[in-house]
Amino acid sequence: MSFVYFVTPGGKGAKGGIGRMVNYIVRSWKNPTFDLHVIDTYGPGPKWQMPIYCLFALLEVFGALLRKRVSLLHVHVSERLSFPRKGLFLALAKSFRVPVVMHLHGADFCDWYRALSPTRQMRVAAMLKRCERIICLGEFWRSFVVEEIGIQAERIDVLHNAVPWPKIVLKRTSSPVCRFLFLGVVGERKGVPTLLDALAAPALRDASWHCVFAGNGGVAAAQQRATVLGLADRTTFLGWINEEEARRQLAQADVMVLPSRNEGLPMAILEAMSFGCAVVATPVGAITDAIHDGETGLIVPVGESAALAEALAQLVASPDLRATLGANAQAAFAREYEITGYNKKLCAVYRNALSEVFGVLN
Repeated sequence: MSFVYFVTPGGKGAKGGIGRMVNYIVRSWKNPTFDLHVIDTYGPGPKWQMPIYCLFALLEVFGALLRKRVSLLHVHVSERLSFPRKGLFLALAKSFRVPVVMHLHGADFCDWYRALSPTRQMRVAAMLKRCERIICLGEFWRSFVVEEIGIQAERIDVLHNAVPWPKIVLKRTSSPVCRFLFLGVVGERKGVPTLLDALAAPALRDASWHCVFAGNGGVAAAQQRATVLGLADRTTFLGWINEEEARRQLAQADVMVLPSRNEGLPMAILEAMSFGCAVVATPVGAITDAIHDGETGLIVPVGESAALAEALAQLVASPDLRATLGANAQAAFAREYEITGYNKKLCAVYRNALSEVFGVLN
């Protein structure tokens, strides 16, 4: 048996996409060859506690390395301070000749990297080159890592995020009111200002719809903006919701809308696909790997509220289009984004990483 240590911010209980992805992997893991251990490098508390959790995580990994209980380190990393912190774990693993898989998640990773000085860019590249395998969330990210950071393409694995099948998918009741759902952090990066402007646009003024916003972040400011735009009676702000409530909202939604300015590959979109929701999104990050315009959803330009309003109005007016896009999205999910298939691909990544250090495995 090989012992794989997941080094990840927040562990399985983190509210963000990394935590949900790790949680889904561990909950669905059935391969006896690899025994998974999750190490939280961030903790559940305020940011000032993070260095303490990171130190204890380093000590835990160091102790496991001393006991020869770590076969492979799977490091989940985003941008900014996450990168140098995870570099400590990489250096520790390398001192024990343990292979490392680096999993790139950050939606802002491109902008962060491009803003670095040439010297710091070289340090990022050097860190990635020490890893046996690098996991990217989609083709956009693979191209970025190869073309801008200079990592060899053959050392990169594209693994799209994945989610489990819903336990129960309730049949959507026929209603004259089209239900939009936004699921994510309420703020600029996820395109909430653009969405609110779209909802107030003439194209949707006389249409029959209601929009639910589910997520933490700038909820109060968004709710105030909705009131100013005259949308108070047509919008509901739930704040942060747990997994069970998120699935209940997805089961009731007709359209999932996420007009983000940048992304990795949002878990919310994959979850919406699994429920057969029609999806409206922007062509950022790896979203277009999953959402093909006019086939598995509708793609609108970033920051263009008028185009978003037209797309939403089109879906309100055509239940048949919503049903077709939702069915196509669910079929694509079954082929590419279901967690069981993902775990099989992840096992192959682990085998390749181990073989690069220890030779071909049986």
